[in-house]
Amino acid sequence: MQRLSSVLRHAAPVLLAGVLFFSSSARAAAPQNPVGRVEAVAGVAKVLHKGGKKPSVLLNGAGIFQDDAISTEDGARLHVVFADKTDIEMAGKGRLVVDKYVYDPAHPAQNKADIGIFGAAFSYVGGLIENHRGKPNVHVHLDFGSIGIRGTRFSRTMRHMQCWIYLEQGRITVGNRGGSVNLKPGQGTVMMSRDKPPHLRVWSPSEIAAIKADAAGRRDSLNK
Repeated sequence: MQRLSSVLRHAAPVLLAGVLFFSSSARAAAPQNPVGRVEAVAGVAKVLHKGGKKPSVLLNGAGIFQDDAISTEDGARLHVVFADKTDIEMAGKGRLVVDKYVYDPAHPAQNKADIGIFGAAFSYVGGLIENHRGKPNVHVHLDFGSIGIRGTRFSRTMRHMQCWIYLEQGRITVGNRGGSVNLKPGQGTVMMSRDKPPHLRVWSPSEIAAIKADAAGRRDSLNK
Protein backbone atom coordinates (compact mmCIF):
# COMPACT_ATOMS: atom_id res chain seq x y z
CA MET A 1 0.00 0.00 0.00
CA GLN A 2 2.80 2.39 0.87
CA ARG A 3 4.56 1.53 -2.41
CA LEU A 4 1.37 2.24 -4.41
CA SER A 5 0.99 5.61 -2.69
CA SER A 6 4.58 6.45 -3.60
CA VAL A 7 4.01 5.51 -7.25
CA LEU A 8 0.87 7.64 -7.43
CA ARG A 9 2.65 10.54 -5.76
CA HIS A 10 5.43 10.47 -8.35
CA ALA A 11 2.95 9.95 -11.21
CA ALA A 12 0.65 12.81 -10.17
CA PRO A 13 2.66 15.59 -11.88
CA VAL A 14 2.75 13.58 -15.10
CA LEU A 15 -1.00 12.88 -14.94
CA LEU A 16 -1.73 16.52 -14.17
CA ALA A 17 0.42 17.65 -17.10
CA GLY A 18 -1.48 15.27 -19.35
CA VAL A 19 -4.84 16.61 -18.17
CA LEU A 20 -3.70 20.19 -18.66
CA PHE A 21 -2.37 19.38 -22.15
CA PHE A 22 -5.65 17.67 -23.09
CA SER A 23 -7.72 20.58 -21.76
CA SER A 24 -5.55 23.10 -23.56
CA SER A 25 -5.78 21.15 -26.81
CA ALA A 26 -9.56 20.89 -26.48
CA ARG A 27 -9.84 24.62 -25.93
CA ALA A 28 -7.60 25.31 -28.92
CA ALA A 29 -9.74 23.10 -31.17
CA ALA A 30 -12.97 24.74 -30.05
CA PRO A 31 -14.24 27.59 -32.27
CA GLN A 32 -13.96 31.18 -31.11
CA ASN A 33 -15.90 34.35 -31.95
CA PRO A 34 -19.16 33.29 -33.65
CA VAL A 35 -19.93 35.02 -36.96
CA GLY A 36 -23.65 34.22 -36.79
CA ARG A 37 -26.32 32.25 -35.00
CA VAL A 38 -29.11 29.78 -35.67
CA GLU A 39 -32.43 31.58 -35.47
CA ALA A 40 -34.50 28.45 -36.03
CA VAL A 41 -34.01 24.82 -36.99
CA ALA A 42 -36.50 22.06 -37.71
CA GLY A 43 -35.64 18.48 -38.55
CA VAL A 44 -32.11 17.10 -38.51
CA ALA A 45 -29.20 19.55 -38.90
CA LYS A 46 -25.61 18.94 -37.81
CA VAL A 47 -22.44 21.02 -37.71
CA LEU A 48 -18.77 20.08 -37.97
CA HIS A 49 -16.42 22.72 -36.57
CA LYS A 50 -12.91 23.23 -37.91
CA GLY A 51 -10.60 20.61 -36.42
CA GLY A 52 -13.53 18.51 -35.24
CA LYS A 53 -13.82 14.80 -35.96
CA LYS A 54 -17.54 14.25 -35.46
CA PRO A 55 -20.49 16.53 -36.28
CA SER A 56 -22.84 17.58 -33.50
CA VAL A 57 -26.57 18.31 -33.59
CA LEU A 58 -27.32 21.95 -34.37
CA LEU A 59 -29.77 23.59 -31.97
CA ASN A 60 -31.73 26.83 -31.89
CA GLY A 61 -29.52 29.68 -30.71
CA ALA A 62 -26.25 27.89 -31.55
CA GLY A 63 -23.34 29.99 -32.73
CA ILE A 64 -22.06 29.73 -36.31
CA PHE A 65 -18.30 30.02 -36.83
CA GLN A 66 -15.95 30.53 -39.75
CA ASP A 67 -14.99 27.20 -41.35
CA ASP A 68 -18.17 25.53 -40.08
CA ALA A 69 -19.69 22.83 -42.31
CA ILE A 70 -23.42 22.40 -41.69
CA SER A 71 -25.48 19.54 -43.12
CA THR A 72 -29.27 19.30 -43.26
CA GLU A 73 -31.35 16.20 -43.94
CA ASP A 74 -34.51 15.72 -46.05
CA GLY A 75 -37.39 17.74 -44.65
CA ALA A 76 -35.13 19.96 -42.53
CA ARG A 77 -35.33 23.75 -42.39
CA LEU A 78 -32.57 26.04 -41.15
CA HIS A 79 -32.58 29.80 -40.56
CA VAL A 80 -29.21 31.46 -39.99
CA VAL A 81 -28.51 35.16 -39.41
CA PHE A 82 -24.93 36.46 -39.61
CA ALA A 83 -23.39 39.33 -37.63
CA ASP A 84 -24.02 41.84 -40.43
CA LYS A 85 -27.70 40.75 -40.68
CA THR A 86 -27.20 38.58 -43.76
CA ASP A 87 -30.19 36.24 -43.62
CA ILE A 88 -30.21 32.70 -45.08
CA GLU A 89 -33.06 30.20 -44.93
CA MET A 90 -32.42 26.67 -46.20
CA ALA A 91 -34.90 23.88 -46.86
CA GLY A 92 -34.28 20.20 -47.57
CA LYS A 93 -31.12 18.15 -47.77
CA GLY A 94 -27.94 20.12 -48.34
CA ARG A 95 -24.81 21.75 -46.96
CA LEU A 96 -23.89 25.22 -45.77
CA VAL A 97 -20.15 25.92 -45.59
CA VAL A 98 -18.72 29.15 -44.15
CA ASP A 99 -15.41 29.36 -46.02
CA LYS A 100 -14.66 32.96 -45.07
CA TYR A 101 -16.47 35.66 -43.11
CA VAL A 102 -14.91 38.99 -42.13
CA TYR A 103 -17.15 41.78 -40.87
CA ASP A 104 -15.82 44.88 -39.12
CA PRO A 105 -18.03 47.99 -39.27
CA ALA A 106 -14.98 50.16 -38.52
CA HIS A 107 -13.09 48.82 -41.56
CA PRO A 108 -15.68 48.15 -44.29
CA ALA A 109 -13.06 47.84 -47.02
CA GLN A 110 -11.85 44.61 -45.40
CA ASN A 111 -15.29 43.00 -45.17
CA LYS A 112 -15.67 39.80 -47.16
CA ALA A 113 -17.73 36.63 -47.17
CA ASP A 114 -17.48 33.36 -49.10
CA ILE A 115 -20.28 30.93 -48.34
CA GLY A 116 -21.14 27.65 -50.04
CA ILE A 117 -24.72 26.34 -50.22
CA PHE A 118 -25.12 23.00 -51.97
CA GLY A 119 -28.13 20.81 -52.68
CA ALA A 120 -30.73 22.59 -50.57
CA ALA A 121 -33.17 25.22 -51.75
CA PHE A 122 -32.62 28.56 -50.02
CA SER A 123 -33.50 32.23 -49.85
CA TYR A 124 -30.89 34.92 -49.26
CA VAL A 125 -31.26 38.48 -47.98
CA GLY A 126 -28.07 40.52 -48.01
CA GLY A 127 -26.77 42.38 -44.97
CA LEU A 128 -24.41 45.23 -44.13
CA ILE A 129 -21.29 43.40 -45.30
CA GLU A 130 -22.21 43.87 -48.93
CA ASN A 131 -20.35 46.48 -50.92
CA HIS A 132 -23.07 48.32 -52.81
CA ARG A 133 -20.50 50.05 -55.01
CA GLY A 134 -17.74 48.46 -57.03
CA LYS A 135 -17.01 44.73 -57.20
CA PRO A 136 -18.95 42.24 -55.08
CA ASN A 137 -17.26 41.28 -51.81
CA VAL A 138 -19.80 38.54 -51.04
CA HIS A 139 -19.84 35.29 -52.98
CA VAL A 140 -22.21 32.36 -52.62
CA HIS A 141 -20.86 29.17 -54.18
CA LEU A 142 -23.41 26.77 -55.65
CA ASP A 143 -23.52 23.28 -57.13
CA PHE A 144 -22.71 24.47 -60.66
CA GLY A 145 -21.16 27.90 -60.15
CA SER A 146 -21.18 30.96 -57.91
CA ILE A 147 -22.97 34.27 -57.34
CA GLY A 148 -21.36 37.66 -56.73
CA ILE A 149 -23.74 39.73 -54.63
CA ARG A 150 -24.56 43.43 -54.23
CA GLY A 151 -27.54 44.60 -52.11
CA THR A 152 -29.50 41.48 -52.80
CA ARG A 153 -32.53 39.32 -52.15
CA PHE A 154 -32.73 36.13 -54.19
CA SER A 155 -33.89 32.51 -54.08
CA ARG A 156 -32.40 29.30 -55.42
CA THR A 157 -33.71 25.77 -55.86
CA MET A 158 -32.54 22.57 -57.53
CA ARG A 159 -35.05 21.12 -60.01
CA HIS A 160 -34.64 18.54 -62.75
CA MET A 161 -30.90 18.39 -61.89
CA GLN A 162 -30.67 22.12 -62.66
CA CYS A 163 -29.92 25.16 -60.52
CA TRP A 164 -32.76 27.70 -60.74
CA ILE A 165 -32.12 31.25 -59.48
CA TYR A 166 -34.56 34.15 -59.19
CA LEU A 167 -33.51 37.69 -58.24
CA GLU A 168 -36.00 39.87 -56.37
CA GLN A 169 -33.83 42.82 -55.38
CA GLY A 170 -30.33 44.21 -56.02
CA ARG A 171 -27.84 42.85 -58.52
CA ILE A 172 -26.04 39.55 -58.86
CA THR A 173 -23.53 38.05 -61.25
CA VAL A 174 -24.02 34.32 -61.73
CA GLY A 175 -21.07 32.49 -63.24
CA ASN A 176 -19.18 29.25 -63.70
CA ARG A 177 -16.39 27.91 -65.90
CA GLY A 178 -18.53 28.44 -69.00
CA GLY A 179 -19.27 32.13 -68.49
CA SER A 180 -21.45 34.51 -66.51
CA VAL A 181 -24.64 36.55 -66.67
CA ASN A 182 -25.68 39.72 -64.83
CA LEU A 183 -29.20 39.73 -63.39
CA LYS A 184 -31.53 42.61 -62.58
CA PRO A 185 -34.57 42.42 -60.28
CA GLY A 186 -37.27 40.20 -61.74
CA GLN A 187 -34.82 38.20 -63.85
CA GLY A 188 -33.58 34.68 -63.37
CA THR A 189 -31.16 32.13 -64.70
CA VAL A 190 -30.54 28.40 -64.82
CA MET A 191 -27.31 26.42 -64.59
CA MET A 192 -27.14 22.82 -65.80
CA SER A 193 -23.45 22.08 -65.24
CA ARG A 194 -20.20 23.72 -64.21
CA ASP A 195 -19.07 24.09 -67.82
CA LYS A 196 -22.27 25.21 -69.55
CA PRO A 197 -22.72 28.97 -69.07
CA PRO A 198 -25.82 30.28 -67.29
CA HIS A 199 -28.29 32.09 -69.52
CA LEU A 200 -30.90 34.74 -68.84
CA ARG A 201 -34.30 33.25 -68.06
CA VAL A 202 -37.63 34.94 -67.43
CA TRP A 203 -39.48 32.69 -65.01
CA SER A 204 -43.24 32.38 -65.21
CA PRO A 205 -45.31 33.35 -62.14
CA SER A 206 -45.86 29.67 -61.32
CA GLU A 207 -42.11 28.96 -61.61
CA ILE A 208 -41.28 31.92 -59.35
CA ALA A 209 -43.82 30.64 -56.84
CA ALA A 210 -42.21 27.19 -57.05
CA ILE A 211 -38.72 28.58 -56.40
CA LYS A 212 -39.94 30.53 -53.37
CA ALA A 213 -41.96 27.58 -52.10
CA ASP A 214 -38.92 25.30 -52.27
CA ALA A 215 -36.79 27.85 -50.43
CA ALA A 216 -39.45 28.08 -47.72
CA GLY A 217 -39.72 24.30 -47.45
CA ARG A 218 -43.24 24.12 -48.86
CA ARG A 219 -44.62 21.74 -51.51
CA ASP A 220 -46.13 23.24 -54.64
CA SER A 221 -47.94 22.18 -57.81
CA LEU A 222 -44.88 21.91 -60.08
CA ASN A 223 -43.32 18.48 -60.40
CA LYS A 224 -39.70 18.26 -59.32
